[in-house]
Amino acid sequence: MEKPSQAWLQVKVIYLDFEGGFYGLVTENGRKLLPMNLAKEYKVVDTVLKIKGQKVEGMATTKQWGTLYKLTNVQLIQLGKKQAPNSY
Repeated sequence: MEKPSQAWLQVKVIYLDFEGGFYGLVTENGRKLLPMNLAKEYKVVDTVLKIKGQKVEGMATTKQWGTLYKLTNVQLIQLGKKQAPNSY
C-alpha cells in the first residue's frame, strides 16, 4: 500500500563540519533532516529547496544529527553560493 503524498517542505542546505562533515537540511520551523540521497548539484551551502520525502525508520547512521530522510521530489528555489570546505 502506497503512503499518502506529503506536503512540500521548504528547507535550507547546511554543512556540518563534524563526524567527517556532511550536509543537512533545516526546515522553516527548525526541524533537522539528514538526507540520504541529496543530489550533488544541491550540495551547496545556503541552497533553498522545496522537498517531499519520508522519514526513514529502523536505520542507523554514524551522524548524530537530525532525522534520516529519503527525498522523493526536489525543486530548486535558490542555489547557494558558498562551497563547503573539503567538498568535491
